[in-house]
Amino acid sequence: MNLKTNYVGIDTSLSSTGMYILTKEGKEYYFNYKNNNKLSKWHKVLSYTKYTSYDNIKTDEYGTTEIAKLLQYDNITTKMLNDIKEVCNLEETTVITEGYSYSSSNTSSLIDLIGYATLLRTKILKHNVYDFIIKPPSSLKMETGACTYEPNIKEIGGKNPRTEYSFKNPLGLSAGNFQKHDMLEAMFDNVNININIKKTLLEHKTDILKMKSIPKPIDDIIDAVWLVYTEILKTDNIQYMLDNTTSAHTKRKKKVKKKKK
Repeated sequence: MNLKTNYVGIDTSLSSTGMYILTKEGKEYYFNYKNNNKLSKWHKVLSYTKYTSYDNIKTDEYGTTEIAKLLQYDNITTKMLNDIKEVCNLEETTVITEGYSYSSSNTSSLIDLIGYATLLRTKILKHNVYDFIIKPPSSLKMETGACTYEPNIKEIGGKNPRTEYSFKNPLGLSAGNFQKHDMLEAMFDNVNININIKKTLLEHKTDILKMKSIPKPIDDIIDAVWLVYTEILKTDNIQYMLDNTTSAHTKRKKKVKKKKK
């Protein structure tokens, strides 16, 4: 695979951040930054992953806790940046990170995550990267489906004739509704992805997909992988179809209505 740039995908999390690097030469690197020093069965299965652990902040005073968090986030994000710089020239590197999911019911954790991720983004941007992309979670799901499965095509008549596209997995689930299990299964289904984590997990596929939750660090690293591969595999034709899905048409229609008001 000949790539124009190196690619770095980062799925930020307060407890388990996954990072995946694919260099122009096709070399892969896996990273996981986690808030404990325990290694589960699944950490050991992904033995080629570099693990970095840190402690949870525990203090009795609010102000002391908030300062300690900032210092910890600064330390973690510096380690992440150094890991990237160790294998990539940042000026030749595209970094993709996932946007925030504002549906979280835990406001405190969301605020902490925003602080952590903002520190990381700022540090990366100061290094003049080739490209920096923040991908909304909904877009990541749609692009995963579009890069993996054949489109369903629907011709719309009437006053505004058009062709609309949708993407579903073999179970009939729309890409926009993909959850962690579906993102993992899409990687297994995608014939254009041949990477270490896919080969490693294939022998555990049945057991993992039966679980109620995809175990860490697999879920975080898979999202990081998809952040990279949706950029690599997204052709002009796929982007055209994504721009003409039913949901994309609905969004454009709402924008037109707002402008008229």
